[in-house]
Amino acid sequence: MPGQTTLSKQLRKRAGIELIIASLIVIGITLITLVADIDAFEWLFEFTRAHEEWDLDEVVLFIFYLGVIGSIYTFRRLQDIKRLNQQISELAFFDEVTQLPNRALATDRLNILLHNYQQSGKKLAVAFVDFDNFKVINDTYGHSLGDSLLKQVGNRLRQCVGVNDTVGRLGGDEFLLLITYAEQADLEVVATKLREVQQRPYLLDFNEVKVTFSIGVALYPKDATCQTELLKAADSAMYHTKKLGKGDITFYDHQIREQLTQRYYIETGLKTAISQRELHVQYQPQASLKTEQLTGYEALLRWQKDGQFINPAEFITIAEETGQIEQIGFWVLEQALTEMQPVLTHGQTLSVNLSPRQFHQENLVPLISNLLNKLGFPAEQLELEITESAIISNFDRAISLISELKKLGITIAVDDFGTGYSSLIRLRDLGADRLKIDKHFINRLNHSDKDEQLVKYIIMLAQNMDLNVVAEGVETPAQLAKLRELGCDAIQGYLYARPMPIAELLKNKQGDLLYPLANAKQG
Repeated sequence: MPGQTTLSKQLRKRAGIELIIASLIVIGITLITLVADIDAFEWLFEFTRAHEEWDLDEVVLFIFYLGVIGSIYTFRRLQDIKRLNQQISELAFFDEVTQLPNRALATDRLNILLHNYQQSGKKLAVAFVDFDNFKVINDTYGHSLGDSLLKQVGNRLRQCVGVNDTVGRLGGDEFLLLITYAEQADLEVVATKLREVQQRPYLLDFNEVKVTFSIGVALYPKDATCQTELLKAADSAMYHTKKLGKGDITFYDHQIREQLTQRYYIETGLKTAISQRELHVQYQPQASLKTEQLTGYEALLRWQKDGQFINPAEFITIAEETGQIEQIGFWVLEQALTEMQPVLTHGQTLSVNLSPRQFHQENLVPLISNLLNKLGFPAEQLELEITESAIISNFDRAISLISELKKLGITIAVDDFGTGYSSLIRLRDLGADRLKIDKHFINRLNHSDKDEQLVKYIIMLAQNMDLNVVAEGVETPAQLAKLRELGCDAIQGYLYARPMPIAELLKNKQGDLLYPLANAKQG
């Protein structure tokens, strides 16, 4: 596709007009001076008669030369302006690293294509290409080699599309492809090439590096007919690829559209969930396998909107991504401490989850310290649950934060252990007090020898490091029996008690409905 934009066309048009105007001005001044202005002409005639060294034709010729020189000067200046405009255009519309069209030029081309294709009926595919883990490569090899990789990727992407198609760099590690196609089979050919590109390594500082992309594709006019909606659809399809495991291509469809609608519903609803009193906290009891008695509770966030409960896994993830989790998380902590302070007896703890974003926020420790002081809640009865993924994302900072929290007297539990990539040996340096085994492993405990061995290994090593072990999601007597056999310290799950609102919890305690664990064996 020609490398023209609306602005570059306007610059060339303006330069041409300026040249014509300047030339006409010079010629006009000359003609007016020599012809139209009779007094001036007579003055020249008298001047030449009074000065014998000047002839009239010499004076006229001199003025003419001045006009020519002025025209040449004007033309050269306009050429300089044209070159400057060209340089400005290149800086404004082409990426400095890859020399590909940047966001401004790529989206301008998209607008032109959409305008033209509305009349011709042609089809267009818009693809978002996003590096997987490019930050790791940048941090490992440095920004200079990172730029070299971007350039290599840009060249390979160009080889995957047609001569008249566009490959642009949107910024960072994102690229945009604009592909004209006639049949779906044409896109499949391009998709195959894009997959093959990911199989070939790149050379960085004599090292072979393999890079994968997450790609999302939206089609015009099938998925959208305007630039904004097309880019939004392609971006959504790309993020859907990342959720599915990265390194592949996703075409936008109605399911993704429904997910977007649901996400928008949740995202906007969360903004008013606290003020509308839609959020509330439920509490799930925990029991010791040694004493078979109640040892504490975990606070679990619930959201009821428009008469229906929304899956916590869904809305908490969105709150984490949008940053709303910091406000919501603090509300949960304050609500749980307030409601449970009169419920807890000596030796019992209240566990509250901290999301990764909450855990790494700058003012976490003073916020919690001030809240404990404000409510008069004993720090030793508060346990903060931190996911394994939140810890390993910044291990050194995690060690520092946990140390500060423990100085307040707070207990620390590592939640969902086994779902990340850390080791028990590494977690020893954290100074955590408890380890919670993810319910995924508990569900398979009686059906998989590998999972049983893994749980056994976790319990054994954790206890050797003085870590208390809690099994989550215990739902059957068989699971309970196996955990008891493996030496697990405590359990939490529907077999013992389901999560309850504070009113129901108080009612059950008053009615002595929370039985010792021994009675839970009957299911």
